Amino acid sequence: MNKLFTILFVCFLCSNWSFAQDCTLGTDIGDECPYFGGETGTVTVPEGVNSITVKAWGAGGGSQGASSNRRPGGGGGAYFELTYTVAPGATVVITQVGQGSPGADGGITTLTAPNGAPITVNGGKTGTNNTKGVGGAGAGGAFTPGGDGGARGNGTNDTGGGGGGSGTGASNGGSGTTMGGTAGMPGGGAGGNNGAGGNAGSNPGGGAGGTGGGTGVDVDLPGGDGQVSVCVAGIVLPVELVRFDAFAKDNQTLLEWQTASEINNEGFEIQKSNDGISWEKLEFVEGKGTSSNSNTYASIDRFPTQGSNYYRLKQMDLDGKFELSKTVVVDFNRQKEVEIFPNPAKDQLTLINGEGKATIYNSLGQAVKQFAIDGNKATIQLSELEDGQYYLRVHQEDGTIVTKQFSKAN
Repeated sequence: MNKLFTILFVCFLCSNWSFAQDCTLGTDIGDECPYFGGETGTVTVPEGVNSITVKAWGAGGGSQGASSNRRPGGGGGAYFELTYTVAPGATVVITQVGQGSPGADGGITTLTAPNGAPITVNGGKTGTNNTKGVGGAGAGGAFTPGGDGGARGNGTNDTGGGGGGSGTGASNGGSGTTMGGTAGMPGGGAGGNNGAGGNAGSNPGGGAGGTGGGTGVDVDLPGGDGQVSVCVAGIVLPVELVRFDAFAKDNQTLLEWQTASEINNEGFEIQKSNDGISWEKLEFVEGKGTSSNSNTYASIDRFPTQGSNYYRLKQMDLDGKFELSKTVVVDFNRQKEVEIFPNPAKDQLTLINGEGKATIYNSLGQAVKQFAIDGNKATIQLSELEDGQYYLRVHQEDGTIVTKQFSKAN
């Protein structure tokens, strides 16, 4: 487990898509709220998320058709990407997601970042008669300009230029030569060959490919729509476990652990194993729910076994999720002492590590109870004895005689 404060960053791909106009992010790395061309809405950051990545594309520029002439490609839309540290309740407001239009400049994308800064992501320009479309741009280091559209073919080739790309590493569209210009990546459309239309820009933000002229083709093509993606980039894990320790004392194992903070923490199940493979529940210790303070917990294993004893924590959330801690080991490689408790006792006495024949004597030295003990732990009934001082003498199987004094009191 060791749920230390962790920030994890997601690069390009996200998962768990949601198409709601107003969207609350999930609490797993990669959870996303996406918005496509023409959509608007507000994204809200939930408790437990401490950083988000905002990505936005302007729409790609379109290209113009030509019945007797070739055309260059449209420019790719600008691309914006930035990771923000956020608090629960922070919002990203999407006010416009640009759309691509046939033979026209790509629409801009606008939003308000969680720190309140306005963001404008420009669309790419259209490829006109002789001028290739210029890629969209933005201000600041978080922007990647869109790729320019490719130029149309020269006077001896009826070919169109490719559309510019949009996104990380956006490239320019290829110029028309003997064939239509190649698509700028990612997202640009390829230019058309002699007598054929180019390809529309693909989402998000790719510029449209130019049309090849010469046979009456007259098709205006749209650039790809813009897009906004808000992804969970970092989370505060439910429990920050600072330490988990175990050590031997007086033939018992003392377990201690400390948290720096807790979110929806139901508690800790202490698990024990003799081989580190098969585990059993030793005890459950209730957690603090949600707390920003440091908390210390403790537990005792009163009956550790001879040899190695393995311990771990199963931290359990209120929603049913759980995490396992590291495993700690305590070795008991010495002969254990005979122990009795409680002392004073009322109705019964517990004996550990005392296998053999046992006799209880009163304060006058008279034997008042005799019995055999099988196993490392036994419960001795005392209800028939009067209150007073007693001695328990155990003749162990190896010949050792152990005497323990105790008192009985109602």
